[in-house]
Amino acid sequence: MREAEKLDAGRMQKEACRERVDELQIKMHEQERLSERRNLEQQEAYAAWQGNDTKRRRDELLAAQKECEEKQRALRASHRQLQQKMLRESERIAALAAYPAGEFYALPEGAAASLGELSQILTHTAEDDVQAEEIGQLQGGLRDGGTLLAEIGAGMQRGALLLEQEQTAAGARQEELRAEIDGLKRRQRKYRPEMTRLKELLEQRLAGRSGVYVLCEELEILDEAWRDTLEGYLNTQRFDLLVDESVFREALHIYEREKKQRHFDGVGLVNTEAEKKYLGVQENGSLAALLQAKNPLAQARIDHLLGSVMQAADEQEMITYRRAATKSCMSYKGLVARQIPRRFYEIPYIGAGAIERQLEIRQRELEEVRQRLAALAEEARRMQTFADLLHEPLHRYGDFAEQLSVLSELEACAAELARMAEELSGMDLSEAERLKAAYEEARQHAEEAARACSETTKEQVRAESALDQAERALPLLARAEEESGQAVRAWRDAYPELSEAAEARLAALMQEAHGERSMVERLQSYESSRRGNETRRDNMWQQLLVARERYGLEHGDTGHVYDPDHAYYAQIHARLAATDIPAFEEKAREALAQSEMEFKAHFIFSMREAIESARHEFRDLNYSLDQFQFHKDKYSFLITPSAKYKPFYDAVMTADWEMAGGLFAETNAAANEQAMELFEKLVKGTPEEQEEFSDYRRYLDYDIRITDTAGQSYLYSRVLRQTSGGETQTPFYIAILAAFQQIYNDKTIRLTVFDEAFNKMDEERIKSCIQLIKRMDMQLIVAVPDEKLAAIAPLMDQSIIVTNAGNHCFTDELGDVRTWEKGMTHEASGEQDLL
Repeated sequence: MREAEKLDAGRMQKEACRERVDELQIKMHEQERLSERRNLEQQEAYAAWQGNDTKRRRDELLAAQKECEEKQRALRASHRQLQQKMLRESERIAALAAYPAGEFYALPEGAAASLGELSQILTHTAEDDVQAEEIGQLQGGLRDGGTLLAEIGAGMQRGALLLEQEQTAAGARQEELRAEIDGLKRRQRKYRPEMTRLKELLEQRLAGRSGVYVLCEELEILDEAWRDTLEGYLNTQRFDLLVDESVFREALHIYEREKKQRHFDGVGLVNTEAEKKYLGVQENGSLAALLQAKNPLAQARIDHLLGSVMQAADEQEMITYRRAATKSCMSYKGLVARQIPRRFYEIPYIGAGAIERQLEIRQRELEEVRQRLAALAEEARRMQTFADLLHEPLHRYGDFAEQLSVLSELEACAAELARMAEELSGMDLSEAERLKAAYEEARQHAEEAARACSETTKEQVRAESALDQAERALPLLARAEEESGQAVRAWRDAYPELSEAAEARLAALMQEAHGERSMVERLQSYESSRRGNETRRDNMWQQLLVARERYGLEHGDTGHVYDPDHAYYAQIHARLAATDIPAFEEKAREALAQSEMEFKAHFIFSMREAIESARHEFRDLNYSLDQFQFHKDKYSFLITPSAKYKPFYDAVMTADWEMAGGLFAETNAAANEQAMELFEKLVKGTPEEQEEFSDYRRYLDYDIRITDTAGQSYLYSRVLRQTSGGETQTPFYIAILAAFQQIYNDKTIRLTVFDEAFNKMDEERIKSCIQLIKRMDMQLIVAVPDEKLAAIAPLMDQSIIVTNAGNHCFTDELGDVRTWEKGMTHEASGEQDLL
């Protein structure tokens, strides 16, 4: 009976919901029509308001006013920037006006005054009270100033070019003097390269059968008061070469044969065969008596040249002789008196004391050149100070003149704003205000109608939802009523004696519940509560998934985010709860410190091992080079700590750090400080610094020591510019071969390829270099020009000639030229036998 009531109540609820939905549909139609009318009224009111001529003109003026104000702000900003530029330019122009005259540039006459006027124009232009009628005059002054600066810049640029040329020449002279001074300190006089080359060639070809002497080196001056006269009178004859009379003709033949190829122009070779007859032949009081030579070849030459040139006390005594000279460097010969030019004798060469005098002269000249370079650098600095000021001044000052028009634009902009403000203040906006109020009222009514439609729509949705729920509940209620009736009938049939008492009890309960909520209301309350609980459950699940995902992203563990239960995360929580975090942090710090110490120790050991390995490899190479002589010289590599990286080198190579208790023990504070600075650059430095300080090769400087047959040594870096081409190339090939030796180590192919090889070396040096390559077990492939083929082919195992004809190349295989030459020699001897 209870279920039947529920079914009846459900049917009534459905009908009530249906009636409510129908009512709301009718209400909705009426409100939509009202909303349409309100919207149309709003549109008409807006069109009337916007179409008002006064309002439209006001809007146009306001928009134009805003645009003009923005333009005014931009123009003022540009004017402020221009004022700042003008003030800076004025200061620099004033500084340029005070430019001191230098050797290479001075301001043109009147330029300083013109620059002062330009500075005043710039200062006045930067002021705020510039009048409109002044703008044209100021623009003309600025353009004239640009022309003036262009003229000054052109002149200063020419001066800078001349100054740069002078600096280059002075710098080159400084390097020449330094090299010459180094040579003089090693007791080496500097001669013309032509004479030096001929002397070396004769020493090589005569092969110890005769010395090759320079006349000035074989002489000593007995009276220093006559040095300038003797040096100047002999002039270039001081540098004539002498050989023993027995080999003179052979030496002359070598000179003749090699002079064009080796450029021996102007070198004197004395005929010692003919000179010997003059030995001891000199007049009393001659210039020859002022010179002494242990070498009879030199003494004979001096007796010939100066034996009849007399010493004169003054110019009057001088003309009484056929040939004579005075201490003041006046000479007399062929009835002509002539002052010996200073350049002939200002650099002394005769005797051992000449080196000290040359050294003193060259050091004094070097100091003068240094002072000269300092003065040139100072003048270059002054010119560079104004380089940007004088860069394209025509264009810059033309821009200044154009930008000055901003004042006219500002004035025009202010006038336009005043005109618009006056027009706005005189407008009658009463009609526009009335139309605006009408529009606002229509808009408010349209919004109220729209809100009413929205509320009705929401009610309609709720009513349709209630109707849907009631319709879905009816089948359930009907089935429950049927099942309940069947159960009641079955119970009555099974217990007929109890049915009457049970029906009485049911009636009492129904009477008791008469004043409570109906069953339909209880069902609706239950459904609402259930849906709310499900929504809260879903929200909490989403929050849990977000928390899991955040944990997974932070710890790299996203595999269990969507697990249906929380068991995996409960295990993690339990494990963390049992972890001693402070102890773990302490172990992590200890591990970090240990790893950092191991890294530093490994780096130090690696760098030291690399440096020691390089030293060991160069020692091995030096041992091989020591067994081998190139022409007259021996070569060895010299490795020293780099001056630039010396502190870091010392820190790396400190040997007692381990015994002292660690890399940064207190036994060597200076080394520790350098090591800390080094690791700071390695860890926190730029990539360029990291690459720089991790390359062990930068910690070393490399040079080549050259030792001649006399046991004298000198460094290649100090004589690089003084030696001949062959002497320069030999160390180059030594260094290249050392690099190949280090790269190949014990590898088998050991291929070495050179293009245009040995192009500046003579035959002896080429032969020595190729022999070294063979001793290093290198496989040599070289490409050489035709003129080197005869010298190199006999030293090679295989020779191929490549000929280029048009767009085609042809090759001719010569094979082993040594075997070919032997065959040619054998053939020639056979033909002689037949003859």
